[in-house]
Amino acid sequence: MNTKNILVQYDGGGYDGCIWEFNFFYIDKTGKFYDIFSSGVGGITTKNAALDLLQNMGNSFSNKVYIYNLDDKTKLKEFATECNACNVRSIVAWFNQHNDPDAEPFAICSECGQEITDADDICLATDFHGCGGLAITADTLLCSDCYYLGQCDCCNEYDKTTTARTRPDNQEEDYMCDGCVEDLEEQEEQEEQTDMAFSSFLTGDPDMFSNEMRWFWNAE
Repeated sequence: MNTKNILVQYDGGGYDGCIWEFNFFYIDKTGKFYDIFSSGVGGITTKNAALDLLQNMGNSFSNKVYIYNLDDKTKLKEFATECNACNVRSIVAWFNQHNDPDAEPFAICSECGQEITDADDICLATDFHGCGGLAITADTLLCSDCYYLGQCDCCNEYDKTTTARTRPDNQEEDYMCDGCVEDLEEQEEQEEQTDMAFSSFLTGDPDMFSNEMRWFWNAE
C-alpha cells in the first residue's frame, strides 16, 4: 500500500455531544506525518498509529477509513465530491497554509463544477443543518462567482432562485430571494392601503364602505 503523499480521512469519534466526527492526517512524499485534525478516542496523533490504521484499514475504534492519493486526480475528485463540504473547505485551507507543491486538494463548485484550490474562494451556501449531537454542516459548496450570482441583492444571503424586482428606493432591478420578495410585496401592499385610506378619508374615493376598503374593516 502506498503510504506517501496521501490524505487520510477516518472516524475519530468526535467530542462530547457529537456522535462522530471525521478526522484527517497527511503523509507527504518524504514520509513525514501531519496530524491535520484529530478528536475523540479514535484521534490519531503519531505516525506509528497512522501506519497501523492504514495497514489494518481501521483500529479498535472504527473501520471507516478513506485514503486519497494526492498524485491521483481521480482520488482528488473523490475527496472533493464525497467529503462533507465543511471538511473540504477546511482541508483546502490547511493545504493552502502548508503550501506543499506536491499536494493540492481542491473543492468542486456544486453549481458550475469549477475546481477551487483557494479556500478564500470557497463559499458554503445557507443550507446548514444538524448532523448528530451538536454538530452542524452544509451540503452546498460554491465558488465565489456562483455565490455572487445567486446572492440576494436585498439581504445578501444566497438563494439560487432569485427573482428580478425593482424596490421603491432603487430604480434598477435587484435580484431578490423569495423571502425578500414577500417582504417587499407586503410593504408595497401596506403603502398602497395607506394611500387608499388617506384618499378615502380626505375625498371619499374610494367609499369607506365599499368592497375595495373591506381590508380596512377586517384588519386586526
